[in-house]
Amino acid sequence: MFSTYDLGQFSQVLKDIRKSLNYTQNDVATHTGLSTETLRKLENGKTIPKYDTIEILSLFYKTDLHSILNLCKSSTIIFDYYSKIDWLITRVDSQEIKDTLSSFDLLKSNHLFNLIEKKELAQLEFLIDGLKHSYLYDETSLIASIQTSNELLIKALNVFIPTFSITEWEKYKYNYLELRILFAIAANLGVIRECEQSNAILEYVVNSLSYTSKAFHLENVLISKIYATMSYNYHRLDQHQLALNAANTGIEFCNRHEIMTNLPLLLCRKGVALKLLDSDGYLEYLENAIVLLTIQGNHNLAAQYKKITDNYLNA
Repeated sequence: MFSTYDLGQFSQVLKDIRKSLNYTQNDVATHTGLSTETLRKLENGKTIPKYDTIEILSLFYKTDLHSILNLCKSSTIIFDYYSKIDWLITRVDSQEIKDTLSSFDLLKSNHLFNLIEKKELAQLEFLIDGLKHSYLYDETSLIASIQTSNELLIKALNVFIPTFSITEWEKYKYNYLELRILFAIAANLGVIRECEQSNAILEYVVNSLSYTSKAFHLENVLISKIYATMSYNYHRLDQHQLALNAANTGIEFCNRHEIMTNLPLLLCRKGVALKLLDSDGYLEYLENAIVLLTIQGNHNLAAQYKKITDNYLNA
């Protein structure tokens, strides 16, 4: 993640300090050895402040300009969007995605923020737009929507990994946000039944995410969703023991980290796997999934799980 700053704010502070000391730009240039052109660009917010330049000016102005520059960080704005990504991915809330895209439009039109690294905005926009297409489809437009989604997600990765391609995904290293993008691509592949590649990517992502006690709650929620997605992929591949193993791992993870969000999905996946393996006890897990969804107020999904359960009972 790159630091971004409100250079307009910082440039105004530099001007105010210089003027309060009754210095002209020529005076500062004479005493510091910096060029007047450098000073002019700094005070107009047209250049990235270099560490050495800030050191020289701090000594001359007798002011800690490093601290002031940190106060002008606008990276917190970008980080707010970073923190929304796990929420968007794990909740599958199309309205939230639309609202986030709208807020991006407002951010881009806000000329008060002279961001050093505008690529971050481009990457986030591609990602959120890609998520929108992965969730907003019906059965007739599924394949086209998923393809459009992955095209946008690949563009998001291409912002900082220009040579990235889905066929050679193993060649690259990924940062915090790029792992989320990779997960979204893998989830899409599962939807269009490219399940083996989907699970290979999901396995990599889950092993790359933090398992420490310091991990963010939403990151742990994402990990639980990865196990649920892997289990469903194995189900589609008719590898029901592997589906059961993934569901069990996810359930254990949810219990260990006190995560309820994807627990009903994992319980359902375990119940289905047990049924397909002709094992006893499958009904308990399906019924528990329905109870949890009802408690959580997710009545539509509870009804779907009830239908699955009834179909198995009547088979």
